Amino acid sequence: MTRLAKISRRLQGKTGGIGGGADIFLANNQNEYIGRICIWKECRRGIRRACDALNCGKREYLHDDLQVVKLSKELIENPPLVIYPELIRNVKIPSDVEEILLNEIFKNPA
Repeated sequence: MTRLAKISRRLQGKTGGIGGGADIFLANNQNEYIGRICIWKECRRGIRRACDALNCGKREYLHDDLQVVKLSKELIENPPLVIYPELIRNVKIPSDVEEILLNEIFKNPA
């Protein structure tokens, strides 16, 4: 998660600078949304008053704001992009996402 969080922050910074944005949403093996990657470089319980994660810091870099973000069952079952356990592109992936996220993850797999 630490490596994915670092790459996610890079992606958010690059896409945010051009008027866009990016989030990495996470689901478990039962196709249930469990949260997204935390945006903070330091992620631990109590460090941010503004953190709205339900279990802030319990699992490092998991921002489980399930009370705020709701994803449809259809989106979870057929996301635009899956990066684990294998790479699956269900739509054309923007070049900045390819460059920043996918190339970084798959050039040096952990």
